[in-house]
Amino acid sequence: MADTITIRLEVKDQGLLDITYRNKRIVTPEVITFVYLPDNPGPDNGIYPARAEVEGPCRGARPGMRGPRRTTEWFYRNWPQDWPDWLIALAAEHRP
Repeated sequence: MADTITIRLEVKDQGLLDITYRNKRIVTPEVITFVYLPDNPGPDNGIYPARAEVEGPCRGARPGMRGPRRTTEWFYRNWPQDWPDWLIALAAEHRP
């Protein structure tokens, strides 16, 4: 397994936008963890970290949908279409 650099940010009450994850859940970010690969410092698909983990309370994205009350959604740089622009910018800002 490759070495990684992990940066965990407490973002509760910082006014970050909710994330609609794959039209399934809407997550309100409270903790965001970025995992960077030191041997791949440049952006891939415009994204620096290998992944981001967004943790917080959630609700269904469509009326009547039920799901967990709290979740951690994982975003991978190989699927840039899932990343909101503000998450990409935050990851670049905290890049080691």
